[in-house]
Amino acid sequence: MKISHITMIAGLTLYSLSFFSYAESASPSLVEDCFNEWSSRGWVLGEDRTLASNIAVFKSGIKRVCALRAKLFMSGENISPYIQASMPEIAPYLYSAADEQSLITFIKRIEDRGDTPSFSGTFMRD
Repeated sequence: MKISHITMIAGLTLYSLSFFSYAESASPSLVEDCFNEWSSRGWVLGEDRTLASNIAVFKSGIKRVCALRAKLFMSGENISPYIQASMPEIAPYLYSAADEQSLITFIKRIEDRGDTPSFSGTFMRD
């Protein structure tokens, strides 16, 4: 964790904290492209079929995964910069406090499996 911004307002010091370092070394345009590609899929949640991109926690989690994928891709890993997981596979990671290493392990596991998406529940046991 690091302090990324300090603001003084009416004598109060406000800190903006950065909990993850992954975004610092990821290409912002690649992260945005990953997010836009994911948004175009139109994933929906719940009986009311709310767009996942309209749910703040889901949206920020996807951006977090996109940033990690971009970082891995740019560091020479054999990883697509785009999200490969299905919604049931990725959702537990978006709604949990998964650390960076857990997400990297998840991303690599999805990449290793190839083009045959399947959900066995094993991804939730990390």
